[in-house]
Amino acid sequence: MPLSPPNQQLFDDSEGHASSLDWSSQELLEIAKHIENAGLSADAKSLMEMLEELRECRDFIYALSDEVREGLIIRVKP
Repeated sequence: MPLSPPNQQLFDDSEGHASSLDWSSQELLEIAKHIENAGLSADAKSLMEMLEELRECRDFIYALSDEVREGLIIRVKP
């Protein structure tokens, strides 16, 4: 069954935000590698810890978008 327009918008928005987090994480990983190669391993480690948090947020948002698609979460405002 297709999603209502508000729920489709919620799904699209959540997928888009999760995708942005994914892209940002990938880019920051490359930066962390350069930082590590520059001999700043403590800074690289700190950035990697932040990246892990971003990935957890991404996974959470993807899980929410799955629930929207399955009809478990609905947007009630028009």
